[in-house]
Amino acid sequence: MAGKLVVQKKLPLWRRMALHSWGEVSDPQVYGSLEIDVTAANAYLAEVRAKTGARATVTHLVARAVAHAVADCPNANGIIRGRKILLRDTVDVFVLAARDDGEGLAGVKIETADQKQVADIARELDERVGRLRKHEDEADAKTQKSLGGIPHFLLGRVIRFLTWLTYDLGWNLTRLGVEYDPFGSAVVTSVGMLGLTQGYAPLNGLMPYPIVLVVGRIQDKPVALDGQVVIRPILYLGATFDHRLIDGFGAGRLARRVEEAMLNPAGIFGAP
Repeated sequence: MAGKLVVQKKLPLWRRMALHSWGEVSDPQVYGSLEIDVTAANAYLAEVRAKTGARATVTHLVARAVAHAVADCPNANGIIRGRKILLRDTVDVFVLAARDDGEGLAGVKIETADQKQVADIARELDERVGRLRKHEDEADAKTQKSLGGIPHFLLGRVIRFLTWLTYDLGWNLTRLGVEYDPFGSAVVTSVGMLGLTQGYAPLNGLMPYPIVLVVGRIQDKPVALDGQVVIRPILYLGATFDHRLIDGFGAGRLARRVEEAMLNPAGIFGAP
């Protein structure tokens, strides 16, 4: 069941000024990055695969980590509509994957991702992406049917209108093939599978999500540990966030929560 959006009240002056400083993502994007030692994460994922049979990868763990972070920073779990901030009451993470046919991307929203184990996220993504790639996903088929035939020159206007109906008026258009709040609290995508070490992704002016995390390729790098230079597997995460909603303090808090989950997944999420 889709979560609800509630207007945030009693905004501090800085936040109110920020809402009037930009239009719709034009351009409050701020970028940041993390380099994380994934020694513990790799061991944890190996244990998840061995115990559950789920094909868990670092992308699944990052999705769970960002859900953990957003749950701890509820003021970051929102969208900008006009000069208002609407806060979500669930933490949902959208994960992008490439289609096998090369025809663009497939994506799956993991609802209440902060309440799921990494194995659960991996299985859900495997199942949904498999259906998407085979063109057997019912929700995707409805979306393709409702939006696929719209002329290119009208598509942007139609999506903006549907976004207005959904978020500003609160209409649920699921029956028409328009999923409610389709991207959720944050988007996670991987360029590591493409062989890229790092990357950044833009926010989408048509879709009101405030956070994008890009998962890079893991590389062995020399790092200082206890006064010694050692080789460790390092993961690069590139982040983009909406500065109207998330300031530097909030971004730092989110980053710390993501990092703690990646460095100690067993301690944060428990044994697989």
